[in-house]
Amino acid sequence: MEITVKEGTVIEHEGRHWIITQIGEDNEGQTVIHIRSGEELSVIKLSDMPYDLKLVR
Repeated sequence: MEITVKEGTVIEHEGRHWIITQIGEDNEGQTVIHIRSGEELSVIKLSDMPYDLKLVR
C-alpha cells in the first residue's frame, strides 16, 4: 500500500504517532524523513520504512 505524505503529516511508526517535520537527503543522497513524537526526534531513511511512502514536497 502506498501512502502519500508531506511535512506535517502524522504517521504511525513503531506503535506511536509521529509528525513528519522535514523531508530531505542524508550525506549519501538517500531520502530521509525527520519525525517527531512529543519531545523525541528521529531521522529515518525512506528505504527503512515498513511501507511505501509517496513524498510530496
